[in-house]
Amino acid sequence: LAQAVSFCSCTPRPPRRSSMASARRILFLGETGDGKSELAVALSHPDLGLQPFPKVRREATKEIDTIRGKEIDGRPLELIDSPGFGSQRLSLVQLIAGVEKELVEGVDDVSVTIPITNGRLKLGCQVVAFLLHTGCGGDLRAWEHVILCGTKSDRAEDGDHSFFYDSVVPEFFRAPLEVGLHIRTAVTGKAAPQCLDVQSLESAFASFQPAHRLVYHPIDIHVLSSFLAEQLGVDPAIVAKELQHARCQSQPQPVPLPLLRASTRMHGPPFLDQPTMTMPGQEAAPAVSHLVGMQLQHQQDSQYDFNHQHPQPQQQQQQQQQQR
Repeated sequence: LAQAVSFCSCTPRPPRRSSMASARRILFLGETGDGKSELAVALSHPDLGLQPFPKVRREATKEIDTIRGKEIDGRPLELIDSPGFGSQRLSLVQLIAGVEKELVEGVDDVSVTIPITNGRLKLGCQVVAFLLHTGCGGDLRAWEHVILCGTKSDRAEDGDHSFFYDSVVPEFFRAPLEVGLHIRTAVTGKAAPQCLDVQSLESAFASFQPAHRLVYHPIDIHVLSSFLAEQLGVDPAIVAKELQHARCQSQPQPVPLPLLRASTRMHGPPFLDQPTMTMPGQEAAPAVSHLVGMQLQHQQDSQYDFNHQHPQPQQQQQQQQQQR
């Protein structure tokens, strides 16, 4: 043990290549089945260019997940994959609460995916535009952190690419284009079966190096619930109640520590109560710590006379009578 401690304290640790704190955080948002997970998997591959990727089922992402990506310009990517808008496993309100949590923590880029064959902005793009405009306080420079990525270009027909750049892109970036801000777009698609071309998206990342992360503040619950109620056609009060609950659920909950209790019967160290597992139809047994069980077994195996050390009242009377 002494040699191991000496080795650990004297041997210098190899420097870390990079830390997640310095990683470039990219949040993927879009409709269900738009190809967000495919892009995240492709960007996690260490090579550049055409990326092989496993087949991803439709609506495969059940919750917001973070994976480590490759390095671009010497900076590793932290890829945040999210369920799609319109997911059957997660309500829109719950998804927005999780997305806001990631935005508050800070992201460098927001990649909004839309199939290039859609030809129009759907609910996902409208929600993203509202979140950026309202949560960033109307600061149009927030749009510099956004990339509109047209996916599934291999399925495009004649005129889809031109319509994407001439109609969809100007409509989505209307506010920043009016003031002449720089916008970023990308087009991705399969170059071969199970081979995704993400060179355009990588170039979009490399074309803009953010000096700071996106500054986002949670939107007032009444403002956000009114917008969502209008989109969904429901009562704003119901949306506000669900949004409040979803925001509370998305916050990290403190983990209660086990209570430290000292045994009054045993002359040993304190012990921790262990949970007891029961089978269906079986009564729960009293919780007994593993440490106490070991102490009891040790007493049973020991040859030491505990009765002589701690005599009972009846034995004391017998000893006194013998002495008399």
